[in-house]
Amino acid sequence: MSRLLIVEDEPAIQNGIMAMIPDLNLPLQIVGACFNGKSALESLETLKPDIVLTDIKMPGMNGLELIQKSREVMPSIEYIILSGYSDFEYVRTAMQYGVNDYILKPFTYQEFREVMKKVCEKVENKKMYNYRRYIQELLFNNHPEKNKEAEVPGKYCCHYLALLCLGAFSVRSVDFITPDYTVWNAPEIEKRINDKMGQSGQCCVLDAKVTNEKIVFISVTDESVMHVKRFVNEASNYAKELDMPLTIALSNPFEDIEQLNKIHHEARINLSNRIVLGKSSVIIPEDTAPIENYVAINSQQRKSIHELLGNENLAGVIDQFLLLAEEWKKARLPQVICEFSAKYLVSEIYNRYDFLQKLYLLEDLLSKVEQVVCSSAGFGDFKEGIAGLMRDIEEDVVRSKVNLNVHEVVERIYQYICQHYTEAVSFEQLSRKFGYHASYISNTFTGIKGISPMKLMTNLRIAKAREMLADSKWPLKEIAAMTGYNDVNYFSRIFKEVVGVSPKQYRKNIRQGDVDKI
Repeated sequence: MSRLLIVEDEPAIQNGIMAMIPDLNLPLQIVGACFNGKSALESLETLKPDIVLTDIKMPGMNGLELIQKSREVMPSIEYIILSGYSDFEYVRTAMQYGVNDYILKPFTYQEFREVMKKVCEKVENKKMYNYRRYIQELLFNNHPEKNKEAEVPGKYCCHYLALLCLGAFSVRSVDFITPDYTVWNAPEIEKRINDKMGQSGQCCVLDAKVTNEKIVFISVTDESVMHVKRFVNEASNYAKELDMPLTIALSNPFEDIEQLNKIHHEARINLSNRIVLGKSSVIIPEDTAPIENYVAINSQQRKSIHELLGNENLAGVIDQFLLLAEEWKKARLPQVICEFSAKYLVSEIYNRYDFLQKLYLLEDLLSKVEQVVCSSAGFGDFKEGIAGLMRDIEEDVVRSKVNLNVHEVVERIYQYICQHYTEAVSFEQLSRKFGYHASYISNTFTGIKGISPMKLMTNLRIAKAREMLADSKWPLKEIAAMTGYNDVNYFSRIFKEVVGVSPKQYRKNIRQGDVDKI
């Protein structure tokens, strides 16, 4: 509503204007009427008009002097000049003071209404602009300066804050998803929602830091939930129109808009914790119990993944991920859990291959996971994107094998045996991983290292067994199992062949201090 001050020294004209204003059907409120410029100037700070409709020729202080002096006090006021044809030179002077509108006397109803409508729209647009800027300051600045020209445009009992997110949520200020701007733009959304809410409320729609999100500040005339339902119903239409899931995070009703920064921060946390990839939903404060990140992969599934990685079966790991992803989709797990679990899988792959650590930083790979997630308009995009990233890693693994020369292969097998000698190592499978025949690699290994792979493994196992026999009371059967032998008799025979005495005799000699027999 625009506040109007009328300044006219002829009572008949002043009364006629005052009688005409209600019939214009415009957002105008008469806050005062004065008969000269001096009294009008004195009343400005009290009446705080948005528009001053003033005659030019008046006793004491004319309209031009009023405009000139009032600019120093309240520069934001819009002025409309009432002028006769003989006063047009005064109008030219008024234009120099920034007055853009005038009405020539005598005037018709239609002429008067057109000018008043134009100025009202200008005032309301200016108010909305100032108000929107102030809301932005409150949202993104903990201690904004109070804007004297910013006020809630209307009388409302409370407010809501809503965050709209098309597709995936992102904490980065990067546009991963770019919806059709002709549909998904703040002015268009604001107009549609305001038209739907009617006189019961008003919203201000602001751009967020990324294009697939919008911030909606809603003011309502009462606490009826119907106002919020109208907003949600209208906003939800964008999911169908843009063929993307839409998540709406709503705040509780509040009165103090100075708390917007805190409320916005809480709403973003709720959105990031609760948004589900590929599903439209409304998040309300009652749903916002804290969520702890966890890996949505149970112990049996992890064991299976580790076995696949141990056999360098990355294709199997990818298949396992695709099955897991379907479970996550069915369980409607939040985006944050899906992302956390995908990062776990990629980390496990990264830690399995030493050469990947030379090719990438782990942070770079995890950043790629995040990019896939944040670019996902639906769950299918997420699933295929993560699988595609894993396939890229698989190609790197294949290329690394092709590029390895035989000396590098021997060194890798040597390191593998040194780290896994207590396990059931199949040299044939180990050779096949690097694309070589087992007998060729065995002979080459022996030539380079001066010891055969099997002899190296046996020596490492027996050395470990000697340590355990000397430093523990473990039964022979358990020592055999912990050094890679399932058969204790076979272990004892191999031990005696290498050391010269049986494990039992070796332990006895250690305890008796008979060093010569060890």
